[in-house]
Amino acid sequence: TYGGSPPVITAGYTGFVNGDTASSLSTKPKCSTIADGTSSVAGSPYETSCSGAVDSNYNISYAGGFVTVNPAALTITASNGSMVYGGTPPPITVTGYAGFVNGDSAASLSTKPTCSTKATSSSSVAGSPYQSLCSGAVDTNYNIGYVNGSVTVSAAPLSITASGGSMTYGGSAPTISADYVGFVNGDTASDLSTKPKCS
Repeated sequence: TYGGSPPVITAGYTGFVNGDTASSLSTKPKCSTIADGTSSVAGSPYETSCSGAVDSNYNISYAGGFVTVNPAALTITASNGSMVYGGTPPPITVTGYAGFVNGDSAASLSTKPTCSTKATSSSSVAGSPYQSLCSGAVDTNYNIGYVNGSVTVSAAPLSITASGGSMTYGGSAPTISADYVGFVNGDTASDLSTKPKCS
């Protein structure tokens, strides 16, 4: 895996006769790969090779192999936030990256993530919380996953004022009505699930 340790490279043999084995060699081969912990996925696969074996009974040749570098896991977490009903949704950002190796950072990404929320100014309190999320990041050295956040919508302030009036002693009291300040999103008194009673 990108950022990890290269595998141990070993030798396989073809051509021994008379019951000979690798232990019959007077000098054993040394095997290695050019891949290391900083080798990128884009440059994969990387060559492996063995050399240096000696045995007077054999003409020794070598065939190379390969090491494949797989992407490392990277997790991107979206921020949380809050807003008032009818207000502007908060900006959503990345609150953290988990999994960078080899000194990589957000600046190393070939494409940066974009973050947003499903909440809008018309999102109701009843539907809260609303998902916030990031997506779209690209880096060939990482398999990128995401952790979503949330945006909580709280109630907007609404002020209801009772009307005044006058009456003659012994007469009928005036009808008291409500005046509203604070409706948003085109809401009106008719949108109230329960209307106020005035007296």
